[in-house]
Amino acid sequence: IVFQNTEAHSLPAGYIFGRFDVVGMVRYFADKVFLSPGYFGDLVKKETGKTAQEYIFSYTHLRAHETAAN
Repeated sequence: IVFQNTEAHSLPAGYIFGRFDVVGMVRYFADKVFLSPGYFGDLVKKETGKTAQEYIFSYTHLRAHETAAN
């Protein structure tokens, strides 16, 4: 996923993540690898110990902080 808005780092994190559709992202990534969202979630849980929603949120949160730091 490429975020086009390079000014996003200037917005408060609550604004960005309060409107972040993590469930939609699970569906998006599941579609990209030709899996159902449920099965994709099961695989992510088995490999990471986190739900797909938790994993995607934590990854995007980390990336946002890295982007804001640069």
